[in-house]
Amino acid sequence: MHADGGCLYLHVTNTGARSYVLRYLGNDGRRHDYGIGSTMKNTLAQAREKARDWLSKIADGADPIDTRRQERQGRQIARTTFGDVALRYIESQEAGWSRRTYDEWRDKFRLHVFPKIGKLPVADIDTNYVLSVVKPIWAGQGPALRSRIETVLGYAESQKLRSGDNPARWIGHLKFHLPSPTKVREIKHHEALPYAEMPGFMRQLRAIDKSKADALKFAILTCARIGEVLGATWQEIDFPGRVWAIPAERMKTRKKHVVPLTAPALAILGRQKRRNDTDCIFVGDRGKPMPNSVIRQLLKPIRSEITVHGFRSTFRDWAAENGKDRDLAELALAHVVGSHVERSYRRSDLIELRRKLAEDWAEHCGG
Repeated sequence: MHADGGCLYLHVTNTGARSYVLRYLGNDGRRHDYGIGSTMKNTLAQAREKARDWLSKIADGADPIDTRRQERQGRQIARTTFGDVALRYIESQEAGWSRRTYDEWRDKFRLHVFPKIGKLPVADIDTNYVLSVVKPIWAGQGPALRSRIETVLGYAESQKLRSGDNPARWIGHLKFHLPSPTKVREIKHHEALPYAEMPGFMRQLRAIDKSKADALKFAILTCARIGEVLGATWQEIDFPGRVWAIPAERMKTRKKHVVPLTAPALAILGRQKRRNDTDCIFVGDRGKPMPNSVIRQLLKPIRSEITVHGFRSTFRDWAAENGKDRDLAELALAHVVGSHVERSYRRSDLIELRRKLAEDWAEHCGG
């Protein structure tokens, strides 16, 4: 370090590289070295001028190292897009979400959000940009997407990638730009098949010799969500115990769920071929887990007005109108039953009682 005066030094490294350095006392009372630039790009006169300029700013309370760090952060923020932040947030939640929720977030953002604002800097997203996404689909998926955009922008603020009010917030903001969601659309429940028609419907499925039909029949007999069925693996099946143990990370409730398997359900499993390239039970055409859309396509020509999820309602109606125990029916659907205190004292999942209920349901469905 060769002093030039006025806190300016010429720094020569062991390799011979030369640069100008401003040595100053920071606001923290410690000595700091701030690089002004190499001798290849700065003359001594230019280095002296930069040193005098910085010393004047330091006297006013500025810190050149903090200033440079803030400038770098500003450039980083300017390069960070809304799409980058959204995907980062979704990935951060993967461990706590069901696979269905994770896939739905990614799919909806890629379809509706990313084409319009995905490549914009997240710091620049304002009310008009949010409205450009949600307003055209407000009568449908807009309200749900608005909430998710608000969450992503809140996440961006927590990462110090933007500041100010959240332009996607509803209360006190977008409610003045958009009509109430309850006034522009009717809430539709999953259409369910009347339980009296279930035996005939199952006969139609049995006439379709495909693993797709088997997947739907297995979902109906086990009262499981279709996503839980399509994600099922052979490791989850206990054939000697005649149960299917769904791990907590694949359940909507984030709690392990044990399903008793009836003879018809076991027969369905017995028809599925085990593969070396995947542990999944119900496999699509390319060796990958069967997508939900395949089941919807299967159902459409048979009964286009009903939904896959609606079969859970069919089971619940059958149980209620045939005098089945309410709590057992709710447990079969993996619903939370009873108060917190009641659940803390219930150590059993009542598997054998639920097995009898499942057998009665299978008998009604005709297997």
